[in-house]
Amino acid sequence: MRIIGGEFRGRRLKAPKGGNTRPTPDRVREALFSILGPDIVGSSVLELFGGTGSLGLESLSRGARRAVFCEVNRAALACLTDNIATLAVEDRTRIHRASALDFPRRSAPGELFDFVFCDPPHRLLAEAHTRRGIE
Repeated sequence: MRIIGGEFRGRRLKAPKGGNTRPTPDRVREALFSILGPDIVGSSVLELFGGTGSLGLESLSRGARRAVFCEVNRAALACLTDNIATLAVEDRTRIHRASALDFPRRSAPGELFDFVFCDPPHRLLAEAHTRRGIE
């Protein structure tokens, strides 16, 4: 997996082994950022279910001012931290080591974001559907 546009274009991102973390595919990110276009420049983004940080780091590469990530999985946190360090964007990022579902209660009062990315793991979606009787 790699950054597909902007300042860090072509830079590789680490991803944990196994199926617990599923990075947003390059083609999906490419389509998403084609839609967002220049609106991402100067923005503040939140990536819930941060995983590897592909959406937030792509945002920074394309000119976002800052990115905040939520992640609880240890392997994903290690990769996210490494990816942030590799791109040297520690001063423009923050990681909440908490569930994305808890973020509204744990965030700073009045903290605002221009874009919120929410790409949860397939497992989480499957569990939610099973609880609701959807197959």
